[in-house]
Amino acid sequence: MKIQSIVKSLLTAFALVFIFIPNVNADGHAYTIDSSNMSQYADMLTEGEKKMFEAYPDTYKINVGPAVACSLPADVAARSTSNGTMINNNEGFEAENSGQIPFPNPTDPQHYIWNARMNAGTQSNIMRFQTISNVDSSGNITVGEQETNIIFPAHETNVGKYEDGLFALFMQKNNAPARVKGVTVLVHDYIDSYENPRRAWSYSPATRRVRRAPDITYDTLVNASPLIVVDQYGTFNGAQDKYNWELKGVKKMIVAGVSEGISDNPLETTHGVGHVNPEYMHYEEKEVAIVHATLKDGQRHLYASRTFYVTTDAFYIVSQDIYDGQGNLMRNAVSNALTGMVKDSLTLLFLVAVMFEKDWRLAVIAFVVFPLAVFPIIRIGKRTRKISTFALSELGRFTSRLNEVFQGARHVKAYNMETYEAERTDQLMNE
Repeated sequence: MKIQSIVKSLLTAFALVFIFIPNVNADGHAYTIDSSNMSQYADMLTEGEKKMFEAYPDTYKINVGPAVACSLPADVAARSTSNGTMINNNEGFEAENSGQIPFPNPTDPQHYIWNARMNAGTQSNIMRFQTISNVDSSGNITVGEQETNIIFPAHETNVGKYEDGLFALFMQKNNAPARVKGVTVLVHDYIDSYENPRRAWSYSPATRRVRRAPDITYDTLVNASPLIVVDQYGTFNGAQDKYNWELKGVKKMIVAGVSEGISDNPLETTHGVGHVNPEYMHYEEKEVAIVHATLKDGQRHLYASRTFYVTTDAFYIVSQDIYDGQGNLMRNAVSNALTGMVKDSLTLLFLVAVMFEKDWRLAVIAFVVFPLAVFPIIRIGKRTRKISTFALSELGRFTSRLNEVFQGARHVKAYNMETYEAERTDQLMNE
């Protein structure tokens, strides 16, 4: 009887394990979503993920595994005792402690964005080596490599308070691709972009000069990739003033987690033409806050609207959907362009038919004369383009020289180099 009781207890224990622990297959996945069963999970998928299933129904899939527990470090949680206060039209905030999550109990959509942006500042400094792979429609891969050092001077282990509103000292060196190798950017980032806008300097090895770079903001493209803008770096990085912000809700969704194996395998294996190899991606069910940003009237930005998915446990932006001015996901831009070409072609054919219907004689004359006029137009166009290209090139050189002189006026005066700069300008004018 005693043995029977032990066996029953063991069987009961095993049954409870299988009931309450997620079923994980041999690959470590709890389940897989593909185009055949995507509709069952549609409510838990981002709009971008749904579009990927539509675009690549035969190759795209999502492997969902057990969720990895994530929370604020104990020291950060201890500093984050209460919400701060947003000031200056929400472009800055005041918090009790530096190095804290500014809004541990978020009640406003921008609270989540502030938490995500300031998350890095809970560290004293960050050294990061980053590889950005850009894959074109033919499968060709261009690699961008950057090494970045970020210091947070107001972190409690350094100073303890945000002096003059300074948040981060950011230095980034580009190692690839070849066209930007050696280009180095220095950024002073402030908490309050209203009172203290971002200050940036750029060093170019081609000119061996350091220049102010006021354009390292908003939708300026980053050096390492033609697909990422400055305020998209690190998911969101910069001022929030161009958008109206709205909290769409908090819910459990399927989002990307920490992926393993991508950096340990060749790019040809991990990357495809349309998407990353799904076998190297890990997804999990996470509770996220859905924050939507819509471009304000009168403002300009490459992204007309953006949806951010922010985890509620540690305030990381784990995914985002980016839309163009027509409200379409930007990855549909090629399809839209092709549609426009077809529409314009049909319009042209219709107008030609109208010409012949109105007066067939004039239409015939037009079709005979216009082709003959193409040849002198081509010759004139070539000469005009050559002259314009030369003029723009010289104007660019002259503008660049003036910009160097004006921005470096203090250095020119300090080293008594007015005559030297005047001679350089005269030489340029004579050339």
